[in-house]
Amino acid sequence: MDITGTYQLTAEQMYRGLRAGLRGRFLRVRITLALLALCGLLSIVVGGTPIGVGLLIGVAFLGIWQPIATKRSLARSLERDPSPVVAAFTEQGCSFTKAQSRSEFAWERFQKITQNPEFLLFQPSKVVVIPVPKAAFTPEQNAELTAFLQRLPSYSAA
Repeated sequence: MDITGTYQLTAEQMYRGLRAGLRGRFLRVRITLALLALCGLLSIVVGGTPIGVGLLIGVAFLGIWQPIATKRSLARSLERDPSPVVAAFTEQGCSFTKAQSRSEFAWERFQKITQNPEFLLFQPSKVVVIPVPKAAFTPEQNAELTAFLQRLPSYSAA
C-alpha cells in the first residue's frame, strides 16, 4: 500500500474533525457546564443569588467562549503555515508534511483510529487528533486505506 493525498483544511473543518475525534472530551465539557448551570439555579432557589448568578454567567461565558477560542486558535495556526498537507500512508505508517513541518507515525503509535463520513481520524494520544478528509483521496484509495486500517488493532468503528 502506498497512498498519498493532498488537502488543506479550514479552521471550521479542523474544528469539526477535532469534535468528531475527541467526542468524549467535548461531551464531558458540556456535562460539566450543565452541572454548573444546575448548581447556579439551585443556589438562586436556596437564596444564594450572587453565587448562583455568578455561576450562570460563568457557564454562559464558557459555553460561548470555548468553541470561539478553539476556532480562533486553529485559524491562527493555519495563518502561521497556510500550506497544504501531504498525507502519505504505507504498510509501516503514515506521514503528514507541510511546508514548515513533517510528522511521521508508525501504526503502533496510534491509540485509536476511527472514521466518520467526512474524516479519517488518527489519535496518537487521548488529547490529540489528526483529521484527514476523505475527499483528499479517490474512492479506490479510500476503500484500500479503510480496508487496511480496519485490520489494525487500534481501529475502532465509530
